[in-house]
Amino acid sequence: MMNSSILFSTFVIIGAVYAEYLCVTKFIKMFLKGRVIDIVFQILNPIILIALFYVTNLYMNMGQFRLYFVLAFVFGFLLYKITFYKMLDKLHKLIYNKLTKLKALKYTKFGKFVLK
Repeated sequence: MMNSSILFSTFVIIGAVYAEYLCVTKFIKMFLKGRVIDIVFQILNPIILIALFYVTNLYMNMGQFRLYFVLAFVFGFLLYKITFYKMLDKLHKLIYNKLTKLKALKYTKFGKFVLK
């Protein structure tokens, strides 16, 4: 068994990693629009959440569940949403807009000349 502060820190990090995963799936959904993609991510998100939580708890604390693990996970998730989410969301939108403009450029005469 590990020290409680290390376990708390680990679950805070895992909460932030899961929040980043949700941000990336939102970015992927911007490119791949469709009902099937939404359903796939709605099925995958809780599975990945449970797997992350279970494997970490099993590996780090030998399967002993404590309430502060959930609180640490939620704290990490909220910490990510408050601090990094807006910045990375703007970055994802910027990348998406640049790539869609590049895709539209491909169909112009200049784009056909440059992107041969």
